[in-house]
Amino acid sequence: MTALAAQLRHARDHVPHYQTSLQGLEITAANAASVLGRLPLLRRSDIRTARARLWSSAGTADGWRTVRTSGTTGTPLEVVLDETAQHAERATLNRLVTDVLGTTARTVFHLVLHASARTRTSVFPDPPATRLVKWNLSRAWALPDATFVRCLQELDGQVVTAMPSVMAALADRVGESAVRPALVVLSGETVTSWVRDVVARTFGCPVVTMYAIAEFGIVGLGCANGYHASEDVVLDIVDDTGTPAAEGEVIVTSLTNRAMPLLRYVTGDRARWDAEPCECGASRRFRLLDTRSVRVVAAAGTPHPLTSLEIAKLTANLDVEKVAVHQDATGSVVVHYQADPPPDTSTLSMVAASVRAALGPATAVRFAEGQPSPGDPQPVAQVRPPSEPHRIAGWVRGVLDGIDGIRAAVLTGSALSPETFTRYSDVDLVVLAEDDRPLWRELAKSMHTHVKGLRANFATAADLVESPLLRARLLSERLPITGDLTRAGVTWPTKDELGAQASFWSQNAKAALWTRATSQETTPDPIQSAYLAAKLAVDALRYHYLLRDLPTTVPATLLAQAEEDELPPLPGIRHTLAIATERTPPPPPGSPDIEAFTFEARAAIDWLLR
Repeated sequence: MTALAAQLRHARDHVPHYQTSLQGLEITAANAASVLGRLPLLRRSDIRTARARLWSSAGTADGWRTVRTSGTTGTPLEVVLDETAQHAERATLNRLVTDVLGTTARTVFHLVLHASARTRTSVFPDPPATRLVKWNLSRAWALPDATFVRCLQELDGQVVTAMPSVMAALADRVGESAVRPALVVLSGETVTSWVRDVVARTFGCPVVTMYAIAEFGIVGLGCANGYHASEDVVLDIVDDTGTPAAEGEVIVTSLTNRAMPLLRYVTGDRARWDAEPCECGASRRFRLLDTRSVRVVAAAGTPHPLTSLEIAKLTANLDVEKVAVHQDATGSVVVHYQADPPPDTSTLSMVAASVRAALGPATAVRFAEGQPSPGDPQPVAQVRPPSEPHRIAGWVRGVLDGIDGIRAAVLTGSALSPETFTRYSDVDLVVLAEDDRPLWRELAKSMHTHVKGLRANFATAADLVESPLLRARLLSERLPITGDLTRAGVTWPTKDELGAQASFWSQNAKAALWTRATSQETTPDPIQSAYLAAKLAVDALRYHYLLRDLPTTVPATLLAQAEEDELPPLPGIRHTLAIATERTPPPPPGSPDIEAFTFEARAAIDWLLR
């Protein structure tokens, strides 16, 4: 109890929220458990009320990290973790990996499938040079199956952590693939035996579980369908009065986080202690029950029903808006959704895979757009929907219908190309109008509020005369919405026009890359750096092949032609594109590898100039 006594004394002396309840108490290793037991339970509402009063007044905030809960049980919470707590979480994971594999992991991949998550790489000194990669696969998901599987082969021989629904969706997509991690660690949701089995079978590796929550990190380590509490927390189970019980709510106290100590925190999960000692000889084992669910929405004849909490977690992590689920008279699970534009087909396939992960592989899943009928469950999650070009085009067509003065409209740019679409890319809409008028600015502003990343450009044909590459891209990379660009006056550029612009563009692009490579103002974001370099490198290929009479600007075609021509800059361009589109993890911030993106793009531009 020495660690608990130290944490309680720290809270008494430095955390305003606890100073009243702990003031004047002599806290020792012998009485620490008794002192902790007399504290009131700490609920989410208390954290929202106390806010900064739960922060420590001792030391500095250097190295603190803010984590945000999913919000599946109400308004999301923000909790601050200091470096000691972060290190303790990594150490616990490393012990788990060592116990299973006999060696520490060199790289740990945490896989996510929601569009808002940021892919990033960190390197930690203990164990030496261990990489932690958070990898958002939502953009890679849009690639063809074979290409997607090749991306996943980055996981071969590595440790993978993910929510069960994410791994189930991957298993559903890739099947019996050649992807072979060394170990998969599941956490964040209830893990069924079916999910564990299908993940083990698909990826051909051991599968273990952790009980982890954002507010603390790793709270328990899986063992024989149950969990043992982590050595970095005090975990107990209490009844409705807060008294220790064999079955009830899980409450947790952090032993490592001094930045924002959470003492007797009510997780919202439910569990029971095993009556018999665990065969492994470790501490008491507990088993999670229905966790935080308050309503069963589908059962499909399985012993593990699909709950409103699990649906909320699922939709929050897959960026689907206003989802409701129920079972119809045939036993099929019906997923209602509302979104503008509607979710794309890859997102719906992930939802279906995750529902089957909970209810079994034979579960029939169908989708219904719009409000559920009276008596069906009401929506349980509201987050930003993903977008798909043809769905956006249909929505834009409806917006523009009946408006005078519009001659043509197209979607264009990297939004049409999974090979080049990044989190920083715009969804480019070009509308050719008869003339300039204030209505277009107001219409563009209105449209921007409906689709994240939309850039609505209203112009006349005369405005495009001085932009030969843009004209080529409009005629080559486009998804028509209304009208005809050629009839609206957009013409294919001449080689003289392209050559004159290419020379001017090249010098400006090289200068911009040089400035970025030599700037010392901030530590550049690796993915943003790769995006800027890849964008310029692909434009260099566009000029190169247009001047060689290849009448296209489509990236996939240009890259295939560059492969055939054995262009020297191609390997660097492909690598930079893979980082920019999150098809492969980036180097950590501050790495000298980030500079390579810039110089690979400069090499592509130099090739164009020659």
